[in-house]
Amino acid sequence: MAYDNTLLVSGLDITIKLIGNSDIRVTSSEAVRLMNSKTTITGGGTLKVNAGFTDVYLHHDATLTIDDCTVDMDRRLEGWSLGDEKDKNNHLVVKNATLKATSVNKLSSITLTACKIQSPDGGKIDGNEFGKFVATADGSKAQNVVIVPDKTASIARANVENGCEAKAIYSMDGHLRSTLGKGINIVCTSDGKTFKVLKK
Repeated sequence: MAYDNTLLVSGLDITIKLIGNSDIRVTSSEAVRLMNSKTTITGGGTLKVNAGFTDVYLHHDATLTIDDCTVDMDRRLEGWSLGDEKDKNNHLVVKNATLKATSVNKLSSITLTACKIQSPDGGKIDGNEFGKFVATADGSKAQNVVIVPDKTASIARANVENGCEAKAIYSMDGHLRSTLGKGINIVCTSDGKTFKVLKK
């Protein structure tokens, strides 16, 4: 089987570190295809992706994690929605990162950690028989999706009333959290104090 991709990751768990600005530009239908793999893009840099049809395609049990960097796509990020359950088992995780795409759809799950949907206004994660997608406030598929870091939820930026940096966040039942969760959080600060913080 042949694929016309600039980057094909199949059967590997890899981490791609972005240093500075990088580009993937192709005239073929896809720039990146991930298959049966866990791929993390991180490093604080920026990746600009442009392809003829779909910029990033998740197929056959693939997970893409975008962590603390920027991925800017001119086209779509989508998963494979046909075949058996393994073909459709594709996941997107965005952690304290920026993701831009014309659309994000056909995924088993979309997880945002210390992030929020900036565009469209009132955007949310919704789903149908083909999978999860980023939707408008009325539930239709969103065009021109922008996900950005949520500075109010990031542990690195979480401040309490005395201005100290949060060193750890716990749920009320004592589980460590990476970000402020909905409801009451127990926040331990860099000066050794503990506060209860409510996130609505």
